[in-house]
Amino acid sequence: MRNKARLGDELRAAIGSSQICLHFQPLYTMPDNQIAACEALVRWNHPVRGMIPPDQFAGSL
Repeated sequence: MRNKARLGDELRAAIGSSQICLHFQPLYTMPDNQIAACEALVRWNHPVRGMIPPDQFAGSL
C-alpha cells in the first residue's frame, strides 16, 4: 500500500510539472477507411522510471 500511496503523490506532482502527455488516436472504419472516432491515450513520462503505462497509475489519486 505504501508504494501505491507514493505513486499517487508522484502522480500529483507529475500533473503540475508536464510529465503527463495526452495523445489522440483516430479509429478508422474498415471498409471505407474513414475516421469513425478518436480515443485519448494518457502517458506518464516519469523522470526516473521512464514511461509508466496507465494501468499502473490509473486510480492512484
